[in-house]
Amino acid sequence: MTATMTVAANEMDAAFMAKARDAYRDGRVVLVPEPDYQKLMKAWRNAEYLMKLDRARAQIDAGQVVAVSMEELERMANG
Repeated sequence: MTATMTVAANEMDAAFMAKARDAYRDGRVVLVPEPDYQKLMKAWRNAEYLMKLDRARAQIDAGQVVAVSMEELERMANG
């Protein structure tokens, strides 16, 4: 299970800890400062994007594309 809980450091009281414990009863909880979390999320999104590019490249290499000229595309758009 992946979830995000954002809380200010001064709000990490017993109630917050109980909520985190209940939400992640069967797992482990990692606290990360927000700037580090933002960097991790950016890296994750970049990795996902790179995987999409890899899949697109594989489709191109396998010939699973449709090629049209700009003129053909304009004709399609204009009906």
